[in-house]
Amino acid sequence: MGAAFMTPRPERNGLAILLMIASMFGFALADTLIKWSSETGSGGAGPGQIILYLGLSGLVLFGGMMLYSGQHLTRATVLDRVVVLRTVGDLIGVVGFTSALTKMPVGDASAILQIQPIIVMLGAAVFLREKVTLRRWVAVGIAFVGVMIIVRPGLASFHPASPLVLMAVIGLSIRDVATRVLDPSHSSAAVSLIACILLLPLGWLIQNMLDVPFDFGLETNIVLIASSVCGAVAYYAITQAMRLGEVSAVAPFRYSRLVAAFLVAYLLLGEKPDQWTILGSLIVVATGIWMLTGERKTP
Repeated sequence: MGAAFMTPRPERNGLAILLMIASMFGFALADTLIKWSSETGSGGAGPGQIILYLGLSGLVLFGGMMLYSGQHLTRATVLDRVVVLRTVGDLIGVVGFTSALTKMPVGDASAILQIQPIIVMLGAAVFLREKVTLRRWVAVGIAFVGVMIIVRPGLASFHPASPLVLMAVIGLSIRDVATRVLDPSHSSAAVSLIACILLLPLGWLIQNMLDVPFDFGLETNIVLIASSVCGAVAYYAITQAMRLGEVSAVAPFRYSRLVAAFLVAYLLLGEKPDQWTILGSLIVVATGIWMLTGERKTP
């Protein structure tokens, strides 16, 4: 597709930042609704059912985008090694985070997830041979301490689902690093559609492996559909934000997702993070912003 890309301009940073913040609140609402759907109806939606719905919503969104623009899913895109790696990472991330949301508080899961931007930058440095500055290494070390404060392994407050979020961080980081080296001839819609198609049988398989019945209750399905809509709108908003503004100006506002997650989960589910989760979250977020702003100043 020969679509022209918007050139990021400083004067559009304000709008881009607002879109990024709106996107993060959209994702936080989608995550909270996923948690809600797992606790409704006759037994709640299981991880497999939620993943199935995510695949269906993505199929409609990205399939519709491709139909509208006259694109086709080609053999070259499906079999591209980088696309395959990106898809595997995406599937690992979705399975890990969705499964964690059904078992632990939304705020706690979102807090651990905040280490992902730092891991992505480190992964790009190691695997794409980007320059590894001292600031990056220090940031990774401090962020790791923050995550350990949130997870608290070996203590009574340790949540057994925490490793699922770390699994999601690894998968989503693989996805994002692979995305940086994708062939420009592969459209974003086509690459995303591949992952969504594979989520359908994967969700069905997980639901049956866990021997969890599908919940076809009205409330459960309404909440799942609402979550899918929120996720789709948030995806569109973050895409526009990254196209309109400068990455260095917009990227730090990804961390507003954590504030949104705490707020939305409290309002809809009554979740209250403890002081250690808040402390660890502040360390991770502050470290990420410190590193990103430092990268912007680096010539």
